[in-house]
Amino acid sequence: MDETELIRMPILYKIAETERERELVAHLNYRTFVEEIPQHEANEARRLIDRYDAENTYLLAMDGERLAGMLAVRDRRPFSMDAKIERFERFLPVQPKRMVEIRLLAVDPAYRRSRVLFGLIRFLDRYLERGDYDMGIISGTTRELHLYRHLGFLPFAELVGREGAWYQPMYLTRASYEASRAYRYMKRDVQFLAGPVEVAPEVERAMQARPLSHRSQAFMRMHGEVRRKLCAMSNAASVH
Repeated sequence: MDETELIRMPILYKIAETERERELVAHLNYRTFVEEIPQHEANEARRLIDRYDAENTYLLAMDGERLAGMLAVRDRRPFSMDAKIERFERFLPVQPKRMVEIRLLAVDPAYRRSRVLFGLIRFLDRYLERGDYDMGIISGTTRELHLYRHLGFLPFAELVGREGAWYQPMYLTRASYEASRAYRYMKRDVQFLAGPVEVAPEVERAMQARPLSHRSQAFMRMHGEVRRKLCAMSNAASVH
């Protein structure tokens, strides 16, 4: 099957719920962190179960029955970062109130030229917002530092790991994500719920402007223009 055929269906972003989904996680985990990045030893089953598997929440990008990408989040200390850097918080520019560790970020090679990774990070942003987390930390492979920066991750502290598998500690906040190139490239959501709704920038600017008096000439001119346009739009003789 041609790789371009794999990414024509809409990608579903969801939290892993079934045993089959967790099995897909174990296989993508193995392909990424054993066969591609030599971080763990090979095994005949070609499955890699994370040591924090029981505590991880897996965020998935599903293309039908195929796992296109994933990442894991966990907010229980100690983090894996604690074992790599003692008191790593002292290297952070701000001290978060609620923090999660983001691990096992992986995308199937067939989807790496698609927007799957951007979608995963946007799904992560929603997850952090709903959980009232103000920071996520990650050990980003040095092979993809430019990509992590592109997504809004910022470096802190020194490299960790070993030869062939070096990682840069990085953090992500809502501010760093919204300032990233990835955020600018993503399409804005269309909200169909009762609220809260997105407010267009031009509306926000208008709301911040000084109000017009309803007795002023400027208001009367605007009022007359709106009435004229409404008459034209409705083909009515008068508008009230």
